[in-house]
Amino acid sequence: MFIFPIIYLLNLILRIKSYETIPLKFEDNLIYIPIKLGNKKEENIRLSTLLPINFFPSSKCGKCKTDYIEEKDINEYTFVQSDVCLVYYYLNFTGNIYRTGITIGSNKIMEDFIALENINDIESYKGYGRYSLSFLNYGFNTDKKIFGLNLNDDNPELHLGGYDESIIANQSSLLTFNISITNNSFDYFLNDFWYINFESLFINDRKIENTSLKLAFDSSTNYFHIPKDYFFTHISSIFPVQSRCQVQPEGIFVCFCNIEYRKIFSTFKFKAENNQTIEVNPRDYIFFDGSHGDNYCYVNIMLNYESDYFIAGRPVMSNYYNIFDIDAGKLKLFPVQRKANAFYKEKNFIISIVLLLAGIFLFVSCYLIYRKYFANRNQNNDENLVNEEHLYYENINWDEIDAFNEGQNNNAENENNENNKINENNDNNEENKNENDDKIIIDDTEENKNENDIDNNDNRKNKDKDEEKIEDKINNDYNENLIDDKIEGKENDEKLIDDDISKDDEISNVNENENNDIIFGGRESNIIN
Repeated sequence: MFIFPIIYLLNLILRIKSYETIPLKFEDNLIYIPIKLGNKKEENIRLSTLLPINFFPSSKCGKCKTDYIEEKDINEYTFVQSDVCLVYYYLNFTGNIYRTGITIGSNKIMEDFIALENINDIESYKGYGRYSLSFLNYGFNTDKKIFGLNLNDDNPELHLGGYDESIIANQSSLLTFNISITNNSFDYFLNDFWYINFESLFINDRKIENTSLKLAFDSSTNYFHIPKDYFFTHISSIFPVQSRCQVQPEGIFVCFCNIEYRKIFSTFKFKAENNQTIEVNPRDYIFFDGSHGDNYCYVNIMLNYESDYFIAGRPVMSNYYNIFDIDAGKLKLFPVQRKANAFYKEKNFIISIVLLLAGIFLFVSCYLIYRKYFANRNQNNDENLVNEEHLYYENINWDEIDAFNEGQNNNAENENNENNKINENNDNNEENKNENDDKIIIDDTEENKNENDIDNNDNRKNKDKDEEKIEDKINNDYNENLIDDKIEGKENDEKLIDDDISKDDEISNVNENENNDIIFGGRESNIIN
C-alpha cells in the first residue's frame, strides 16, 4: 500500500537537477554565452568547445572590429604573461595574458584570458572574443567536472556540473568516444587541442582512408574544416562536377544547388574503433540565403592549413546532445532532432505544399466516391422498399379488412349513443340542481334584505337622537356665551363710568390749582408793591 508513495518520492529525488542551466543565445547561426568579466557588465560572447584559453579584443587591437576590454579595465586585472601568440584556424593572435574573475550564472571562477592587441590582416574576421569551455579549460567548482550542451536552435542551453538525463531517452543510442589531447605546446599550452581518434573515413559509403584520423568539435564555427591534404586528394568526391562550385575571396564555396542537392553533395562518415560512427551530412554544411540567386547556396567547407584535424562546427553539434565528461576524458553524443537550415526549409515547404494539395485531392475524391456509393445504396434501398410495399398490398384480403372496419365503426357508434344518453341524464340532473340552488339563494337574499332594512331604521333613529343631542349642546353653549358677554359688557360699562369720574376729578383739581395760583399771585404782587 505504501510502496507507490515511496516510489514516487524516490522518483522526485532522482529527478532533482544536479546541474545549473545557463541559457545560451543563438545568433548569426552561432552560439553565445552570457559572461561577466571582472566588474564589467554582462555581455554575450561566442562559446568555443575547442580552445584551451579565452581571448577578448582590447582597445589596443587596431584591426579588431569590437572593443570588449577598454584600457581603463586593464589595471583591474592581474598580469600573467606578455607577448603570447595563439594560432586559431587560419588566424594568428598576439596579446598579453591576464587573470580575473569571470561570472557565468551563479558561478564565479578565476580564469586566464588573452587581451588581444594584434591580429593578422583578415578582413572577414570581426574581432569577436571567445569564451572557452572544453576538455582543456574547465575551472568551475562543481561536484563533477562535466557539462552538457543542447544546441537546439530554438532553445540552446548549457548544463553546468551535470547533464539532462531526460534527453537521453534510449541509452543504446548514446555514442561514447575517448578523448586525446595534443602535447606539442611551446607557449603556455596555447596550441594544445583535444580530438577523437577514428580509424577510417567514408565518403558516400565509400572508404577512402584507413589510417588514424582526428576529429574535434567547436561550437564557435559554422564550417566543416577539412585538412588540406585530404581535401585536394579527394576533391572530386567532395565536389561533384555538376555542383559547379566557385571559391569566394574569403575562402567560402558557392555552388549550384537544387532540390536534389543531398544526392549531389557528399556524406562524411567517421568510424571509430568501437564501430561507432559520426556522420556529417550535406544539410550540416550547406546553407542557402538567396544572395547569389535562387539556385545557388553556400557550401561551408573550409581548408585547415594549420593542422591535420577535421573540425565539425555548430551545425554538426546540433545533431546531438553533447556531454563533455572532463574527469572521464570522454565525449558522449546522443542523437536529437534539429531544425533544418534555410535551404532545407524552403524545399520542405514546397514538398509540404505538394503533400497538402495531394491530401486535399485525395480527401475530395474519397468524399465524392462516398457520396456516390451511398446515393446508389439509398436508391436501391428505396426501390426495394417500394417493391416490398407492392407485394404487401397485393397479398392483403381487402374484404376481411372492410368487414372488420365496419364492425369497428358499429361498435364505436353504439358506444357513442350510450355515452350521449349518459350525458343527457347528467345534464338534466345538473339543471335541477341549479334551479334548487337558485331558489335557496333568492330566499337567503330576501331575508338578508329585510334584516338590512331593520338595521337601517335603527341606525336612522340613533342618528336623529345624536343630532338632537348635538343641537341642544350647541344652544346651551350659545346661551352661556351670551350671558358671559352681558356680564363682561356690564363690567366694561362700570369701568367706563369709573374712568369718567376720575377724569372729572382731575379736571376739577386742575381748575382749582389754577385759581389758587391766581389768588396767591395777586397777593404776592400786592405785597411787593
